[in-house]
Amino acid sequence: MFRINWVKFAMGLSIFLGFGAYAVWTGLRWMHWPTTPVDMTISEAIMKSEENPWIRLTDGEWHCRYAYTEKTFSYISLTDGKAVVLVGYEDEPKCPPSERPSGAFREIASPLLEQLVSIGFKREALVAPETKEQRIFVLFTHEGPGNFMITVPVLVILSLIGLAYLRTGIERVS
Repeated sequence: MFRINWVKFAMGLSIFLGFGAYAVWTGLRWMHWPTTPVDMTISEAIMKSEENPWIRLTDGEWHCRYAYTEKTFSYISLTDGKAVVLVGYEDEPKCPPSERPSGAFREIASPLLEQLVSIGFKREALVAPETKEQRIFVLFTHEGPGNFMITVPVLVILSLIGLAYLRTGIERVS
């Protein structure tokens, strides 16, 4: 005979299924990740980054005086005169960096943009306010195939912890 502690069981099941699903999704992304970044101009990246998870920007002018550090990341401004890209690094590289940046390219999220504005970021300092492209983009250089080698095993471990916790919700009654 078994007795179920529904709170522990539900929490364990949620953790197991949540992290398990995320591990599978991340593992599938890893399997389909390109072996090298796709070379693109900033304009091409804006139009095609959804199709290419890992890109290397081939153009743009570095604006080293518009570099920002927030918490553990630093961002260096790059522009082609039409759009602004903040290239994010986990460290503080010299500016301009010795290599063209590669990573995951996307439109900047509002919370990150608000943080950078609060420490001095001004889009108008890099491109004219009437520039056609008003959005701001970010290229996260730390996102690449190496991430998956850490992320997938950690997610699997967290999923197994959820499974173990789920089992604590099932008690054998004699």
